[in-house]
Amino acid sequence: GNERVEEVWLTPAGGHLPSVAIPTDLILATVTRHYGLTREDILRRDRNDAIMRPRHMAMVLARRLTLRTLPELGRVFRRDGSTVRYAVDKMEDRAAQDPALAAELAALEAEIRATAGASLS
Repeated sequence: GNERVEEVWLTPAGGHLPSVAIPTDLILATVTRHYGLTREDILRRDRNDAIMRPRHMAMVLARRLTLRTLPELGRVFRRDGSTVRYAVDKMEDRAAQDPALAAELAALEAEIRATAGASLS
């Protein structure tokens, strides 16, 4: 038949994610639109905080919302997997201390999940 099977996958952040493959392109598009940047801005090697912070936000969201490995995320972001891990760990630690940052990540995550859900229905 055509019945839909719902699996529950564990995200690295420990929450549950329905078996919806959220594309990294959607994450990058949402983050770049939110911060008024281009995809190229996010992916280029720029240490300016106005670029680096959104890039790290996108890395955190990609780690939370996709099942990609760190090496795969490294390729998406044109970096080494260990660089992605470091950025994600640093940003998650900051979010744990900074409610405004945590709220910003949560809002972006909700927008991405809503967009991904809408494209599936």
